[in-house]
Amino acid sequence: MLCSNPQAFIELAEMQAKLLRECAGEVLNAMMTIASTGSVDENVRPLAVEFLLTLTEVAPKLVKKVQGFSQN
Repeated sequence: MLCSNPQAFIELAEMQAKLLRECAGEVLNAMMTIASTGSVDENVRPLAVEFLLTLTEVAPKLVKKVQGFSQN
């Protein structure tokens, strides 16, 4: 599992999105994979989607800078 508390990633995106600047591409791609993989726990997939939406709302410029992400 990505983390013992996936909700922590959402809280991180809400409060400290700048901390994700250096690894935004990897984190976004990981969350997209989790959200789109049917074999992932049904309770975790919606949290990955919520993370993606939260980060996009809180830090749209950060998300735009991730090469190729807006095309997914």
